[in-house]
Amino acid sequence: MVYPGIPKYPGDEEYPPVDPELMDEPKSMLFEYPDQDNQVPGWEKWEPLQLEEFADEIDTRGGYLQLVATTVSDFDKELSHARTQEEELRMAIRNHSTGSNIDPVAV
Repeated sequence: MVYPGIPKYPGDEEYPPVDPELMDEPKSMLFEYPDQDNQVPGWEKWEPLQLEEFADEIDTRGGYLQLVATTVSDFDKELSHARTQEEELRMAIRNHSTGSNIDPVAV
């Protein structure tokens, strides 16, 4: 199917239309909780929360910390790595000879 305004690229696959008779009716997911059904002690603490109960706690900012810093030297290593990356970027920009619009003084 060709959509207006969306270019077709080599390798784009086209599929024949799906026969509507073969389509299933959408069904909601069924969750099973055997511990609850069998009254296993403590099942309540494993019961999933409703979205409304924790929606305000969801962090959507991204950029999550991958490791836990335990000493000052952990911060020193991270800063040293960041400084090295920044210096490499500055050198690459300074050495770039294609007439870039980037001001090397600002970098």
